[in-house]
Amino acid sequence: MARSSATVHGFEQGYGYSRDMTKNSAFCDKMSAELGYAFTPCSSAEEAVRNADVVFTQTPGGEWVLDLKWLKPHALIVASGSDQPTKNEIPPAVMKKARVVTDITAQCLRVGELRSAVEAGVMKETDVHAQLGEVINGTKKGRTGKELIVCDLTGTGAQDAAIGSYVMKALDGVVPGAMPPVFDANKPRLPAPKLYDYDTIKSSVAPSRELTESVEDAFSQLANGRVDVPLPMHIGIAETPEAGPGDCHIKGGYIEGAPTWTVKLANVSFYNNVKKGLPAGSGVFVVCDATNGGPKAVLHENRYLTDLRTGAAGAVAVKHLAIKDAKSVAFIGTGVIAEAMARSSATVHGFEQGYGYSRDMTKNSAFCDKMSAELGYAFTPCSSAEEAVRNADVVFTQTPGGEWVLDLKWLKPHALIVASGSDQPTKNEIPPAVMKKARVVTDITAQCLRVGELRSAVEAGVMKETDVHAQLGEVINGTKKGRTGKELIVCDLTGTGAQDAAIGSYVMKALDGVVPGAMPPVFDANKPRLPAPKLYDYDTIKSSVAPSRELTESVEDAFSQLANGRVDVPLPMHIGIAETPEAGPGDCHIKGGYIEGAPTWTVKLANVSFYNNVKKGLPAGSGVFVVCDATNGGPKAVLHENRYLTDLRTGAAGAVAVKHLAIKDAKSVAFI
Repeated sequence: MARSSATVHGFEQGYGYSRDMTKNSAFCDKMSAELGYAFTPCSSAEEAVRNADVVFTQTPGGEWVLDLKWLKPHALIVASGSDQPTKNEIPPAVMKKARVVTDITAQCLRVGELRSAVEAGVMKETDVHAQLGEVINGTKKGRTGKELIVCDLTGTGAQDAAIGSYVMKALDGVVPGAMPPVFDANKPRLPAPKLYDYDTIKSSVAPSRELTESVEDAFSQLANGRVDVPLPMHIGIAETPEAGPGDCHIKGGYIEGAPTWTVKLANVSFYNNVKKGLPAGSGVFVVCDATNGGPKAVLHENRYLTDLRTGAAGAVAVKHLAIKDAKSVAFIGTGVIAEAMARSSATVHGFEQGYGYSRDMTKNSAFCDKMSAELGYAFTPCSSAEEAVRNADVVFTQTPGGEWVLDLKWLKPHALIVASGSDQPTKNEIPPAVMKKARVVTDITAQCLRVGELRSAVEAGVMKETDVHAQLGEVINGTKKGRTGKELIVCDLTGTGAQDAAIGSYVMKALDGVVPGAMPPVFDANKPRLPAPKLYDYDTIKSSVAPSRELTESVEDAFSQLANGRVDVPLPMHIGIAETPEAGPGDCHIKGGYIEGAPTWTVKLANVSFYNNVKKGLPAGSGVFVVCDATNGGPKAVLHENRYLTDLRTGAAGAVAVKHLAIKDAKSVAFI
């Protein structure tokens, strides 16, 4: 905050307060030397604040750090410590008195000082004066006189997107790992993650009963309440001459007691790639160590692991929901997901006849030939979906989800339909009549209400949420019955972070002792690929990027574009790492966004509050930015920034607040 603010405003006096007076004095000495004006260490927050025109609060957020009577009437308070619903730095009396400006009001209502003020009954959402971007753009006034102002900064994906693009320019031509550990070299560090390439992953992991069982266990643990799996994030890449269109789906989760948790980026629907002979999607798993919070591995899986975990979920559905003597199986849509479903199902059930249907008959025949050879039973290519489905005990649907692919009258009365094509609110494969007739089982009901076949059925008025029979994990655990006879069943699979968490842990075991990059490109070697991301280490990043006016202006522009509706920035995800003898406690905050027309978008993992690390002399947090190419959807770089870039972007936001909200002749600044 101090360094970034110096890029936009010249203070003359600084004050610092921390309960740790040694740390407080060191801060003041360092800032005095760096910034060229005196910093005075204070013995209380009141002493620091009384003389300050601008007050920055950035504590752990566990208690109030100010009192209204300490503040100058015209003070600007820049509050950045409340990034979780349990945190609160600013007392209700201050929020009630002040003009409140937010970074994103919707987010501040969930985790910021605004949340606390609303809960205390001193504010309503409509009492918020403006978002910071509106002040920047001049659509709302910031300061109009000598009023007290609070700027509630919870940290936005727009900032992360801006910093991601800024850093990629700074790193242009820089070789990752070229800088020796000159920064904080004497401080203990968490290990850097390993970057595993597609070929190494694919040579080490294949469909198996063990893999299917790991996903089955994830569903079981999910139903038992032992998985922290937030609802997914989605970032849309708008089509411009320079970028898109495409989508980034972010999912993740942690299974209590597991050695790792996982956050996954699935970059899909970049259909302009196909015209260039490139795949329309890509993907990255970031696997983190549940003991210390450090990123353990980056798996450039090109959607291979996503397909595996989707196939494994289909196999689990077959195991628990198909009739026991199911002999025939149909696949509507015969791409890579269909192959994954067929291979994984073979790990739990022996079918005798397969059918395939795709509008592309060449692709359909190739799928049937390949599966017949691999799985040991005949697959017949069909000329219509009806022909494929009429004789099938189990039906897998995995189309792009743009239209209905079945009709109720085609189906056997006891059929199991495993539907996995509807992973966005615009998609729908299964018609309302089928959903109304069937017993519906979901992977996660709350998620299926947002993006699955259930969503479409509820919107069509043929189902309510309470009509859902069970979640798959409840059937696995026996707390709810699955099949009880010859009824029609639909299993609505939207893909869960629990599966990603399970696959992440499973793959890390499979990769134990494997050297990244050791496998030549033997898989799909003749198919064009998107380039693998570069992994940049902390020292390379820190030697290339520092606070500057240009960096601050990039964040200022992000706020401006956000207010103009030109940033896709979803509400954040949070994964809690529960404390067990093997792991935690800690938190993973996932944020991200895309600024329309930018060359990249960013997803950031901030792993924090691993306070048991401190006892071992290790930092309590770490962080990774995944920067993706907005033109083709490929992951461009993984920045192991150890929260350095997170701190930079937070500081830049504070500087923007000072520029637009402080009194023009502000001379003194306090840091609590």
